Amino acid sequence: MDTAKKMNIVISGGSATFKKQVQLLLAKSKLPLHKIVLAPSLFRVSKSKIPRPGIFILFLDTLNKQKLLALSEFSKKTAADPILIIADNITAAMHQKLLKANATDSLSTASLSPGILEKTIMGAIRLKSLSNELQFSNERYYLVGQATNDMVWDWDLLNNRVFRSKEAWQKITGSRLTGEHNQPDSWWNRIHPGDKEKVKKIIQDILKRPDIKKFQFECRVLRDDGSTRYISEKGYAMRNEKGELIRLVGTSRDISDVLELEKKLAEEQKKKQDDITNAVIAAQERERENLGKELHDNINQILATAKLYIEYSMQNPASGHEFLGSSKKLILSAVEEIRKLSKSLLPPSLGEVGLKMALQELVESIAIVNKFKIKEHYAFNDSAIQDEELKLTIFRIVQEQLTNILRYAQPRNVLIEIVHNKKNLKLLIKDDGIGFEKTTITYGLGFKNIASRVQLHNAVLKIDAAKGKGCSIKIDFEL
Repeated sequence: MDTAKKMNIVISGGSATFKKQVQLLLAKSKLPLHKIVLAPSLFRVSKSKIPRPGIFILFLDTLNKQKLLALSEFSKKTAADPILIIADNITAAMHQKLLKANATDSLSTASLSPGILEKTIMGAIRLKSLSNELQFSNERYYLVGQATNDMVWDWDLLNNRVFRSKEAWQKITGSRLTGEHNQPDSWWNRIHPGDKEKVKKIIQDILKRPDIKKFQFECRVLRDDGSTRYISEKGYAMRNEKGELIRLVGTSRDISDVLELEKKLAEEQKKKQDDITNAVIAAQERERENLGKELHDNINQILATAKLYIEYSMQNPASGHEFLGSSKKLILSAVEEIRKLSKSLLPPSLGEVGLKMALQELVESIAIVNKFKIKEHYAFNDSAIQDEELKLTIFRIVQEQLTNILRYAQPRNVLIEIVHNKKNLKLLIKDDGIGFEKTTITYGLGFKNIASRVQLHNAVLKIDAAKGKGCSIKIDFEL
């Protein structure tokens, strides 16, 4: 047999007769022995002299606190190797004390035989191997827990043992109790009473249904200070060949801050939407007010004058011919004013004249009566933009911003640019007017109306302005 696969054993403690007896029993066993070392004291043996794999056999004539402490210290030096304790009359209580001192297993001298010794040694080696694997796994969990804010956990259902990353447990629960993070019931005891039924049902479903492999849910947990945290649980259910659940592994993530941010964002979005709605309503009221003023102060006066002229002509047929002609001119003037008013209020027939022509007509009507120059640059085809609502939105935004410029900007030059490619359409309206400070300005109805139209199309709006350097608005519409 390959010596690398054979066993190296150190026997220590007790009399020389005892060591020889154990050595003889080992020789009669079926263990794959390579080397047996008889040592006067196990605690003085250098680990470097013992090749792996190996096992240490120690005889203890008495069991006291000093020897348990020495055993615990020695186990730290031989962390990868099992330690088998042999003593007279080992009770269950003694066995537990030895295990706490990091012994792998114990055996009474009365039970010594080749077969028993063989089985105990092989069992101790397997147990230590599993313990080493578990320790390595725990170290990985610890490192993962250090690298993330998640609490990594592993629940061995067969032995009802739980591992949780200590630091993450303390962050989530605020607890500093020793060992609480690895107690099976500690997490359940912290679940908020209002969520326990929900979590209980989820666990029962995982236990009963072999088809469930992955699971995810959210629940509230209670911290030591009485506050509540929201936790997202993600896990994987491990089953044996019979489909029986044997292990659960997963992570617990504190999502309280994320939920709080989402809540604030929702509140801000609602407030923003309320502001936009109020701006739209205010704009509508302003349009109605302007319409009422225009009808009353202008068109109504023209028609009232025309009515007086007609009545005079009817009462004075001989000299009323001249007044009838004036009445006709006044009525035609009223018709033209109504046409202009309707054109400013009603959506243009973009499907008939196209967005370019509608914008050009809008620019011409403004340029006639204003001193600044308007430069247009349109790099798009009307036929390529199928969305009529989008065309109308662009028209209304240009109309709104030109109105803002007329009222406040006092520019010399204005640029309107629309560029279209396969993925998006970019609109730029820029002026070289008096500008304003973005940090101090309160945006009026005009900008709010533009923002509301941009939001309806999920577009991106950027406003750049500075005092004395004009203003530009850039809008990116995704097509």
